[in-house]
Amino acid sequence: MPGSDPDDTRPTAPSSPVEADKAAESDEEVTPTRPTPPVKWTGAAAVPPPAAKKKFRWRGSGSDGQGEAPDDEIPTPVDPWAHADPLDQPYPPALLDGQYPPTLLDGVPPRAALPPALPPAALPGPPANRTPATRPPVQPRAALPPPQALVPVRKPPKRPKPPKVRNAPPPPPQAPPGYPPGYPPGPPAFRRRRRKWPWFLLFTIACCCGCPAYFGKPMWEQYPASASLPAQVADLRLREDNATQRTTERLKADLRAAHWLAEDTFAGVYADRAGKKVTVFGTTGFRFSPEGDLRAEMTRLTDEYRLQDVETIDTGTRGEFLSCGVGKEGNATVAVCGWADHGSLATAVFTRRSPRDSASLLEELREAIVSRQ
Repeated sequence: MPGSDPDDTRPTAPSSPVEADKAAESDEEVTPTRPTPPVKWTGAAAVPPPAAKKKFRWRGSGSDGQGEAPDDEIPTPVDPWAHADPLDQPYPPALLDGQYPPTLLDGVPPRAALPPALPPAALPGPPANRTPATRPPVQPRAALPPPQALVPVRKPPKRPKPPKVRNAPPPPPQAPPGYPPGYPPGPPAFRRRRRKWPWFLLFTIACCCGCPAYFGKPMWEQYPASASLPAQVADLRLREDNATQRTTERLKADLRAAHWLAEDTFAGVYADRAGKKVTVFGTTGFRFSPEGDLRAEMTRLTDEYRLQDVETIDTGTRGEFLSCGVGKEGNATVAVCGWADHGSLATAVFTRRSPRDSASLLEELREAIVSRQ
């Protein structure tokens, strides 16, 4: 209501559209006020006063329900292109208005017109005097023989199955002679089955123990052994002069160099009244292969005594081997014999004796020199 509005400066809303148009024309004639110049700086920034809140005024009658801001607060729209006429401005020449060099297609001469198509040639017809080809006459097929009557094939008769044999009851036991009739015989005698494993066990024990015993018996019979030179053997006496001592020391040194695993070495010179000498030297110690060791020893002495015709002599004892040969000591002919077993190895040089006599004498020397422990 007009009397209840506290703001008296607020214009009264027109009551009709004609009055509203007149009020608008009067507002356009009002001259704008001059803006207030800004306050100069006096050492502190001026604080602008708070802006008043915008209030919307209702326009028109209260029945329309629409409102808008006052006219002085709505800026007038300005058209920036109002004084510009695009049709009066000269335009630059377009790029297509210029002259361009001729292209490759411009210089190609026009294609010549194709000649008119010829009418299709008429196909020649068949000759008038041509006779149609005659086909050979078709021979009729031979009539098939009438079908024979099928003979039924009989199946072979089945073999009759053997009748099933049922377990017949055992016959009643017969009383042995001497029993009164009506008494059943006693139980059958128990028959002990022979077992084969005891024989197999005995065979295994024989193989495991018999073979080592057979091959090991000579070893424990011939080893260990020791050697000592007796003063007399048969008709031979041991010589102990200075020359003999030097000879025996040289022989021991050679044996020690050749058999460095030997337990002991010995050497001596024997002679009889006829002046026949026997020089014996050897070693003691375990030997696994006495036959091979004797062969190696005779080979070692071949260069020194120039041995020839070396032969092996059977001793008749397992584990004992003997060999003899003929050689030279200086200008004299000598017989060189050697023996070997699992406990000893020795060689003897005989002067003015045959190999057979030297072999028999060597067995006597071995029995006298070597002793088994």
